[in-house]
Amino acid sequence: MQLSFGAGAVWGERTDVTGSGIGPRQFGVLQDIQIDFDWTDKELYGQLQFPVAIARGQGKITGKAKFAQILGLLYSDIFFGLTPATGQFAVAQLEAATVPAATPYTVTAANAASYNDDLGVVYAGSGKRFNRVTTPSAAGQYSVSFSTGIYTFSSGDASAALSLSYTYNVATSGSKIALTNQLMGATPTFKATFYTTYNGSGTALRLNACTANKLSFPTKVDTWTISELDFSGGQDWLVPPLTLGQLRRLMPKVRQLTEIGASMGEPQIGVLVEIVAAALQRNYPDVTVDTVENLLDLGNAGAVLNAVLTGSGLKPRGTPVGEAAAVVIPRSSPEMAGGTYTASSPPPVDTAIP
Repeated sequence: MQLSFGAGAVWGERTDVTGSGIGPRQFGVLQDIQIDFDWTDKELYGQLQFPVAIARGQGKITGKAKFAQILGLLYSDIFFGLTPATGQFAVAQLEAATVPAATPYTVTAANAASYNDDLGVVYAGSGKRFNRVTTPSAAGQYSVSFSTGIYTFSSGDASAALSLSYTYNVATSGSKIALTNQLMGATPTFKATFYTTYNGSGTALRLNACTANKLSFPTKVDTWTISELDFSGGQDWLVPPLTLGQLRRLMPKVRQLTEIGASMGEPQIGVLVEIVAAALQRNYPDVTVDTVENLLDLGNAGAVLNAVLTGSGLKPRGTPVGEAAAVVIPRSSPEMAGGTYTASSPPPVDTAIP
């Protein structure tokens, strides 16, 4: 018998792209995680009240992870599927300042050189808010230059103690993510690894390809911020090379593919889908063109086609000689290990694309 205690540890690693900067990201200070394996039941009834037989129908894997550490690289890789940039979008909240006793009645923000936007001014003692105007002419009014970070007040606020709030940029440290309006269908995938241990025995679970569908960032008075990431498992497809017969039949169409990207026309998209469908049908005879159209997007189409053609002995246009092809179309077959027990779904035959 084996027991498990505590929240354990979770790592996620993006799988739909590879290269420098893509690596495992740990869900820091994990609070709890829940993994659900869920199937629908299909009952067969006759004339009697209870079913004659019950069979499993569609299945799904879903999970929720709650964690306290804020890690921009985890958000960018696992959830947004974007490359972070160096720098920070920073906030100065209630920065202390004093209006000069004599003209000019101006205050320069501490981060004026990288000033970004105004968040308001309040009196330090009372917290009463100022009103921003074009030209201050009375107490409680101010103006600000966004290019210089200099605040201007009226003579009515001479010697007043203030608190400034504003945003500014940090160019050389930290990470920031600029969210872009991507095409529908662009979905980052990741493999998730879970591990707990108790008294020297561990329990491990690997979900080979997951997609995150919700990220929460709740805050509350007098407690820690605990983020929550919701995710689900998809289905992996092992992509084999084309047979010689398929190559002979499809070669004229292969030559039509000049590029893979947003500029592809409808005929080229049709050719790409037909080639990938032909390859997948070696392992999955029931796969249709419609199925492949719903599997592929601009983020994975090039990698999948490259894997098919390279595995078939062809070099796609623009691919350097000797460049390895690697692709995975997500799967939900988990690998579990606890004590001496292991279980995993054996892959179909033919060339495995990691």
